[in-house]
This record gives sequence, structure tokens and C-alpha cells, in this order.
Amino acid sequence: MQCPIDESLSEIVRDYKLTTRYERDITVHLHNDPDTPPTAPQRRECWKKIRTIGQGGQSEVILETCVDGGRNYTERAVKKIRLQGGDSKRRYESELRAIVKFSHDRYSKHFVKSLGWFASSSKLYIYMEYFPAGDLYSYVSKHQGLPEEDCRQITCQLLSAIAAMHTEGFAHRDIKPQNILIHSHPPPDGRGSWWVKLGDFGISKKISGGPNVTTSSVGTMLYMAPELFNVNCTEIPSSDYREADLWSLGITIFFILTNAVPFRTPASTIQFAQNSGEPFPHALLDHYGVTEEGQAFVRETLRPVPGTRLDFAMAMDHAWIQPLFPEAPASGTHSRPSTISSRRSSIGDDGVAQSLTTEISTLSSQPASQVQFDEENRAFNPPRQEAEPQESVETAIVDEATAGAYNGTRNGPFAICTFETSLNAERLYNAVSLGRKGRYRSKR
Repeated sequence: MQCPIDESLSEIVRDYKLTTRYERDITVHLHNDPDTPPTAPQRRECWKKIRTIGQGGQSEVILETCVDGGRNYTERAVKKIRLQGGDSKRRYESELRAIVKFSHDRYSKHFVKSLGWFASSSKLYIYMEYFPAGDLYSYVSKHQGLPEEDCRQITCQLLSAIAAMHTEGFAHRDIKPQNILIHSHPPPDGRGSWWVKLGDFGISKKISGGPNVTTSSVGTMLYMAPELFNVNCTEIPSSDYREADLWSLGITIFFILTNAVPFRTPASTIQFAQNSGEPFPHALLDHYGVTEEGQAFVRETLRPVPGTRLDFAMAMDHAWIQPLFPEAPASGTHSRPSTISSRRSSIGDDGVAQSLTTEISTLSSQPASQVQFDEENRAFNPPRQEAEPQESVETAIVDEATAGAYNGTRNGPFAICTFETSLNAERLYNAVSLGRKGRYRSKR
């Protein structure tokens, strides 16, 4: 039977499709080996399931081992997705395009590599390289933050990945520690280097060049840029996601250094963005002895107005990073305004955010479960600090258990269902009072 998503795929994506059949509990792929004569039989590659390492409403991730005929990899992660409806198919087509694009050898140092895919009439299987060392969130949480020099190494590699995506016209849209996989890390004595890869292209997007092209707001709430909390979710310029990626990078760096996030709720993100006098939350960075250059880098990626943030080229030229990028332009080539003098249309003239709703769009069609933010991410109250009482906000998070999809950790790398959450202004006001009665109203 013809795969329901084959017809709309580009030729290069179809070339990554694996000829597949099932023999009892074995998945068999048939390969035309280029090193054998044309008359030679196809090479059989046989894989067997070890265990399920993540599961959600419409998806699961399993770990498989190669039992015969393998090349290069002995284990792999398989993302198994149930296809339901046209929107579901289109979403996975987009994911396949990004995966195949950045699985090319020239990107392999920076991105999780796809080993191919297969689709039946109702399921899509995406085969990926597996990382026994896990994801950055789990590692940082275990070690209660990382030294600044380690963070600089990781940041340089993430910037290279972001630069590749943005140069090729893609935005990732869900950069966070859970989506950063550890290929290798220094041994316990601390001597060695890091190698990380960026993964999970589930909500990545090809950026359209036209100024009027818009898209909907997606991402993981605590890593989302403030401009994405927009009432009119379909009116976010597609190109703005490049700037939103740099915000997410800044939150990620803050987490790596402190095992905490700077803004513990969407409300606190919005409050920081809407109030030009709101101080940057640097206390934790001070507490852990982060240098002024390191703190400046974080601040400049977390500027509330998107146009004043670092882009990837300026980030590579920053004093904190540039020594690790000898090929980068000399310092001073790029510049950004050092003060914020304007606001985007998503923030009103009175400084109050006019837009707080993000459109719900998940990989699961099943109802979202309700959980507290601190259950999703224990970094809000890291054990290394005396945390202030935390505001409680109710948010919809779908299939949270699948966050450990590719390494068996609770909040691991490839979250099957991103935390693309719908919070209208009335609900947010009821959940988290900012002490501004009557300032937020829901749009009906």
C-alpha cells in the first residue's frame, strides 16, 4: 500500500525511506549494497526491540539493537508515531524534511542523525542514532549545574548548529536542554571536552522570506521568547523564530550554569518583557561566580525586544565566545543597540502585554493532562539555592512521560509532544495574579 505521506515528499526525503518488512519480532531492512555486484542479493539488516523508553498518546520511542547485518550502529532509537488526519501527516512531513536535511554528513557534528524512516498506512517510524550518555537536562540536573568553561564549549557547539539551521532558512523553535544530546563529556576528573548534538525537529520550520508570512506560536513554555505569547497566534512573522531561537539558547545557557531557569512561569517572562525597568535576574549567576562576560552574553540573548538580541553571527563574535571561534569576524564587526527603546506590537503602549495566548498544537489529539510547572521541571526550585515561594500556574502538558524518549530519562531529549500550550489571558490571570487587576482580559 502507498504510504499516505509519500506523494508530497521531496525526492531526497523519499531516498531516506527504508525498504522494511517484519518477521515476527524482528524488523528487517533490505539494502542495495553499493560495494556488491548488481546481481548480488540485497543485504538484510535485522533489528530487535530492547525496550520502550518513551510513550505518549499517539507516539512511543523504543530502543532497538541490531542482531544481524548491521553497519556502523549497534543500537538505535525508533520514534513510532500513529498518523491521524491530514494535519498530523503534514506535521510529520515537515519533521522528516528537517531531519533529512540536517542528517547530511556536513551537519553530522552538530545534529542528531537520522538512519532512515519507514511509513505504513497508519504509522510513521523514524530511526535515529542513540545516545547512551543521555540529554543535557538530565546531566546538568544530576551535577547541579556545570562550570562556566564547560558551558562555553557547549554554547559554541549549539551556536554552530543554530547558525547552520538559520543559514539554511530553518528555525528550530524548541531549543532546550532536553533536546540537546550528549555524544561525549569529560570524565569525572574534568579533563576533556564536550560534544553535544541538537535534536528533535518535530516543530522546526522552514522560514519563509516574505514579510507577511505568519505562523502559529509553538515551543516549550519556559524557553519561549516573550513575543510568542501572542493573542493572535497566527500573526507571528515566520522569520521571528530565528530571534526566538536565540532567546531559547539564552534560557538554556542560564540553566546549564545554575540548574535553574530565570523565569519560572510564562507570567514572569511576560512581566520581564513588558516592564523596561524590570531588573535582569542575575542573582544566581552572581552566586555561581559567572564572569561578567558570561553574564553579558546571557543578558544579550534575553533582551525582551527581538530586534535587539544577538543573532548567531553577533553571538559568535561576542567576547565570551569569540576566542573559541577563531574564524569568527573580529570583535566590533557587529553591533546592537545597548538599550531597549521600543516594543513589538505584541506589547501595548502602556507597557502591558496585550497578547498572552498561544495556540495549542500537539502531536497528540488526546486531551492534555494538567500538571504543575514544578512537576515538569524541577529546575524551578534548584536545591543549591534558597528559592523564593513559587507562583503556581496551571498549564496543559501533553504526554510528559515521553520526554525521556531517547535515553530513558524522565525529561529526556526528544519530547514526543512539545509543550505547545493554550493559555488565554483570563485563565492566566486566574492562575497567576500579577497584582494588576483588570489589566488582562480574555478575547472572546
